[in-house]
Formats: sequence, C-alpha cells, structure tokens
Amino acid sequence: MHILIIPRTYPNKLIPFSGVFVKEQAEALEKKGFKIGVLVTLHVSFRKFFKVIKMKNRLFEVNRNMITKSFFYIRPIGFLNNKIRLFYGKQLFKKYVKINGIPDIVHLHVYSSGDLAIYLKNKYNIPYVVTEHSTEFKLNNVAKWKFNLAQRVYRNSNENIAVSENFKNFLSEKFNVEFSYIPNIVDTDYFKLLKGNSTDKKDVVFLNVALATKKKNQELLIKSFHRAFKNKSNYRLIIAGEGPEIPRLKKMVNEPKLTDRIALRGRVIKNKILKIIQGSDYRVLSSTYEKFGVVLIEAMSCGLPVSYTKSEGPISIVQDE
Repeated sequence: MHILIIPRTYPNKLIPFSGVFVKEQAEALEKKGFKIGVLVTLHVSFRKFFKVIKMKNRLFEVNRNMITKSFFYIRPIGFLNNKIRLFYGKQLFKKYVKINGIPDIVHLHVYSSGDLAIYLKNKYNIPYVVTEHSTEFKLNNVAKWKFNLAQRVYRNSNENIAVSENFKNFLSEKFNVEFSYIPNIVDTDYFKLLKGNSTDKKDVVFLNVALATKKKNQELLIKSFHRAFKNKSNYRLIIAGEGPEIPRLKKMVNEPKLTDRIALRGRVIKNKILKIIQGSDYRVLSSTYEKFGVVLIEAMSCGLPVSYTKSEGPISIVQDE
C-alpha cells in the first residue's frame, strides 16, 4: 500500500522536534513494508522567514518520497493563509505524483491541511483518514472558520482518529461525528531497559523532556520539586528542552537553593535523551493539558515509573498499578 502523509508540521532545522511523532510513525510503517510519502506545507512567521531564505529553503532533509514548501504567513489573516497552503499543496502533489505515482490513501495529521485532502479525494478519488492531535478545540480558542474547516474535514474523511480515549469522546460530541481511538507509538527496540544499571546510585533523578512553554508548565514542576524535596540534597531534577519559557525558568532555577539540584539542559538530541532516560529514576510530565504524552510511553518502555498532571492523554495510557 502507498500512503501519503500530510502533517501540519514535520521535524525541521528551525524546530527539530516539531511533529517528530509523525516522522517516527512514517518510519515504522516503512519498516513494515508500506510505501510512504510525506507532503509538507509549512508556514513560518515573518521573522523566521528570513532564516529560511538564508537556508535556501533547506528546512527539511528531503528525499525522493518527500515534497515540501515553506511560505510566509500573516498571523491575523489565518483564512487567507489556509488558501495559500491549499494552493501550494496542489502544486506539491503534482510534483510528488510525477516521482512516486498516485497514493492509495492519504493520512492527514491534524485538520488544518484538510482542504487538500478533500480536494485529492474529490479529484483523484483518493480516500483519506485524519488523526487529530490539536488541542485547539479543547482550549476553546478556535476561530469560526477553523471550526468549520475541521467539521468539513471530519465529515468527508473515511476514518477519524483521536490519540486518547477521552479526546475521542470529546471530538465525537463536539463535531457530531464518529472518532476511533488509536494511541501513538513507541519504538521498544530503541527505548529499552539499560542492562547492568547500578543499584547503588546515590542521587534520585527526576526527568522532564518537553518544549519549554506555558502549556508544558515547567514552572509548576520546579515549584513542586522544591516544595517536596527542599530538605533532601540527593534529589535532582533535569529539564530537557527549549522554548519561550526558558529565560523565566532560568531565573527560578538560579536561586541559591535550587542551582545545584535543578539542571536546564536545553535541546538534547535523541540518542542522548535515551542515555538521560536510562540514567533517571522517574519521568515527570507537568502539562496543563496533554492530548497524549509520548514521553511517558518512552519512559515506561525503558522501565521508568512516571508521574503526571491529570490530563486526557496520560490517563488513557498510564495505569496506577
């Protein structure tokens, strides 16, 4: 089967971990013998657009099965940006077909490129399925045109998928369409127990790996860690990831009582993340809202217990026992 994946975003040189789960899923499907293609229309801000120009538009590591285009978007005019995305998407699809042929099915990740999926279904009779990851609807901050687009996408799709049981129920009720629940994947051949791990390690290490954003709520994590273990010098917290909250988190961590016990590691590449996980005792997720929580299944695959703030995604995949 020939599957064309159309994600909202994909790992790139500006944001290496953006949409990484889509890439990992594509690679997993390819290992199983499916023919996989990826079509990405990535809009970037005015500030980042100049960085893209300097890179000569080489945001992605492109191969014969991947077609990409980045374009500048105007934040207040989202509806127009979506029309531009559709225009470029049609062009990219023609280029893709010349190289790879017509796909058997389209897998749409997030509703935002749904106009292209609907167009391909109507013009080329290609069925599509959509996996919804977006938290926009749950947070009630969606413009009316986005809601209408999502509803159109879900009603025309051959299958609607949500990544948690509760998110499935929420979307089904909100849009009055049926959703299925299929969780995200973890590579258990890569994320595995470290054999011969030392049991006489003195420090107890908590690990958080996430973008440093308000939604991921590392501020709560730092305050909670300090409150729980302020008198236990052998307890440490590692926060790995980058994002807009880093300057504020650094100010919190630079207080004398926290400096030696909380480390902000910034961006960490995948193979080093594995070593950090295997050297930790607990994986923690402090998100205000989390639709799934891939970091949790990665940790559990390595044999780590996990702790998380109550949210739809984690409670679908973690059992207390």
